[in-house]
Amino acid sequence: MARYIRQRPPRWFQPVCLVAAAWGLFCSFFFLRHLLFGPAAMGPPTPADIRAFEALPRWYGPVYGLAVTTTTLGGFALMARAAGARMLFAVSLAALLVQFAWLLLGTPLLGLKGGAALVFPAFLIAVAALETWFTHKARRRGWIS
Repeated sequence: MARYIRQRPPRWFQPVCLVAAAWGLFCSFFFLRHLLFGPAAMGPPTPADIRAFEALPRWYGPVYGLAVTTTTLGGFALMARAAGARMLFAVSLAALLVQFAWLLLGTPLLGLKGGAALVFPAFLIAVAALETWFTHKARRRGWIS
């Protein structure tokens, strides 16, 4: 016998899934800007921005791409009520942790920008953790299988 019975999710489930998928597409847009425009992706770069971008290790781009790809696919998998959404969001969270751990600890970013440099990474990690938690809860409640 199955460990769970697929349940009908509440009415708010699909709008939450749409927000998760839209968030993934939004993140993908900024990843593409990062690839196409480099340090100019967020406006006119300073010489420090250019040096920081050029100092990124080769693995940084693929990890960034993994984070946004898995969060986008996770949003669509959640909409399809597929259990794979949980793993996709967990991989996205892990990739974000690797990406920002290196960015904050392996570069002088904190020294240059101060504590303000922590706000955006903390927000992104919180969203990824929330997505991972939500899919775990949805799986336990039988909303995804």
